[in-house]
Amino acid sequence: VFGSVVIIALILVFVLWPREEKPKELDTSVKFELIEAEEDANAKWAQVENVIARRDNLIPQLFELVKDDNEEISKLKEEINTLKIKIANSEENNIIELQAELQEKYAQLTGIISKNNNDENISTLMIQIEGSYNRISVEAKRYNEAVRNYNTLVRKYASETDEYATKPYFQGN
Repeated sequence: VFGSVVIIALILVFVLWPREEKPKELDTSVKFELIEAEEDANAKWAQVENVIARRDNLIPQLFELVKDDNEEISKLKEEINTLKIKIANSEENNIIELQAELQEKYAQLTGIISKNNNDENISTLMIQIEGSYNRISVEAKRYNEAVRNYNTLVRKYASETDEYATKPYFQGN
């Protein structure tokens, strides 16, 4: 009898003893879905960067045409240059936020310039810059949609993986 009780006790200890659980592995189809969503978001951000580069090529031309005698314009130029330096030295997630801030500064700058200038060259350049803002807006919207899909998957499967991190949205105009 005593031997039976010991055997039953050992079996119960073995069965009920807490075990270290292995982390769950992601289902292959889920992993592929996350990879596809991440690559889609990355591709969309690359397109945002393309249209930002177009805008960034136009702004120096605008600076050359506009006089520096306006204090507000001079201050915005300094803020823009500071942001560009920060962007050049930042990590991916921070770049997105800084680019959005830079977009805001450019919009402020072009708004001031368009009010204070009647020069035909400036007007032509302003039209091109406004077109670049529209392209950035369209591409940023596409990027944000891809990020929403990706972030949803990451959050949905967060308990199963720490391999993927959410991405920031582009908040610029």
